[in-house]
Amino acid sequence: MRECSWDLDAEDCCDPSESPGEERVEQLIAVVSAMMSRWSGYTIGACTETVRPLDICGECRGWCCGGRDGIRLSSNDGSPVSAVTAVRVDGVPLDKSEYRYDAARGMLWKVGGAWPMRDDRGLEDTEPGTFAVDIVTGAEPDAWALWVANVLLCEMIRDCVGDTKCRLPRNATSVSGQGVTIQLSDDEIQHSLPEVSAWVAAVNPHGARVPARIMSPEVSSARRGSGRSTRRTALLTTAGGDGCCG
Repeated sequence: MRECSWDLDAEDCCDPSESPGEERVEQLIAVVSAMMSRWSGYTIGACTETVRPLDICGECRGWCCGGRDGIRLSSNDGSPVSAVTAVRVDGVPLDKSEYRYDAARGMLWKVGGAWPMRDDRGLEDTEPGTFAVDIVTGAEPDAWALWVANVLLCEMIRDCVGDTKCRLPRNATSVSGQGVTIQLSDDEIQHSLPEVSAWVAAVNPHGARVPARIMSPEVSSARRGSGRSTRRTALLTTAGGDGCCG
C-alpha cells in the first residue's frame, strides 16, 4: 500500500480552542497528503511502498528484471523510484553497504554478489524464499506545493469545526471514529479553491494519474548517416507487463 507524507502545519488554520483535536488533524494531514500526491500524478510528494521486483516473471530473465547483479525498479503502478530505503532477502534486511540504487537508470545494483532469481509471492515478504524492496517515489514538494497543501488542509479543518469562513461546501469533510471521508469530487474541491486548481493545472495539466514511462531496451541509436535504426522494435510498458516472459 502506498503512503504519502507531506510536511504540513495546521497551527494557523484555526483558533486552538476550536481545533478538532490532534488525532483528527493528523488524519486530515494524511488525507491531504494523499490527495496532493495523486493530483500530481505521483510525481510530487514522497510516497513509500514495498515492491516485489521479480513479480513480472516466474524467474528473472535478461532485461525483464535486470541481471544477476542489477534489477530494474519501478513502483507497483510503474512510477519511477527516487530512493530505496530497505532491501530484504529471505525476510532479512540487507546492510546498506550491500546494495546501491542508481536513480537515473532505475537500477538496483548488488554490491559483491548477485540478487536472488526467484521470489515466492505466496509468502509474506518477511519469510524465507522472498525478495522485497522498500521504495520512495515522487520529488519533495517545493514551497508552492506546500503552501497549496496547507491551504487545502486549513479549509478542511475549518469545515470540520463549522467555521463559516470555510470556502468548501458545507459538510465536505466527514470525520468519524473510522477516519476521514471527503464527500466532494476532485473537480468540486478544485473549483472551490483556485489555489489548488492552479497548482494542479501547472504540475499535471493532462490529469495523469500515473507518470508516463517508456522503456525501449530493443531500440538502438541510428547508424551515423544512415537515417534509420538497426532495430525498430520499441516496447511501451508499465509494471506488471508480461512482454519479457514469453
